[in-house]
Amino acid sequence: MSRATGGKPARHWSTYLRGQRKERGQMNKTEAAYARQLELLRAAGEVLWWAYEAVTLRLTDTTAEGRPGIRYTPDFAVLPARDQVLEFHEVKGHEGAEGLLRLKMAADQFPARFFLVKRAKRGTTFTSEEV
Repeated sequence: MSRATGGKPARHWSTYLRGQRKERGQMNKTEAAYARQLELLRAAGEVLWWAYEAVTLRLTDTTAEGRPGIRYTPDFAVLPARDQVLEFHEVKGHEGAEGLLRLKMAADQFPARFFLVKRAKRGTTFTSEEV
């Protein structure tokens, strides 16, 4: 604890570089907006089911040095009504390469559909592209 933070625990230095870190299971604003869109699609019958951070995929096993393997938790698991094939959606609010490597690795290894979902600039709509 620090007096500089009013008695609250000091933030880790990485939060100042990348912005405030979110806790597991807590959506950021972009993810919350996409969840609202998914809920509208579910109400319209286009989506049968969706869940936030419901699945974690193991991409690599433990290394020879004993370090844990690579894991990937997609933002959303979605079951569309049109073909009922499980999809994983990774939501990004801006252009960037962060997290895309794990998304591509997962798309290569698992028999599901993977999508990169981006928010339109200054808008409430989203675009998606299959990886």
